[in-house]
Amino acid sequence: MTHDDEIDLLVGGAVLTRMFCAELKDCRALQGNCGKRVRSAARLLFQWVEARGYSRPSLLAYALKSTDVGRECFEVLQELLNGATVCDDYEVLMSADYSREADEDWARLQEHLASYWSKHGVPALLS
Repeated sequence: MTHDDEIDLLVGGAVLTRMFCAELKDCRALQGNCGKRVRSAARLLFQWVEARGYSRPSLLAYALKSTDVGRECFEVLQELLNGATVCDDYEVLMSADYSREADEDWARLQEHLASYWSKHGVPALLS
């Protein structure tokens, strides 16, 4: 993979993760009445990640973390890493077996989502 390919992978992951987090943020504002939009955003993100050989966004982010691109594009990588945490939380929420588990998973997701937006209210740019 070339240096430019790695940059494209990092930026693509950050953009799609941001899209997913935006749908979750909007869903929260609509009091949860937007499940299909969130599921569609998740599906687009996970399909994109899987097409690149990774099973989840966090694995893609951690693979890029150890590259020169991860060091050169630190702010974009942080955006992807923080967004990937929200994605992982969403996967856990979708697999919850009990209502109490789902409530705890939703609370954790909301905490990480709020953290994502507090850190990345404006998208990271490449210089």
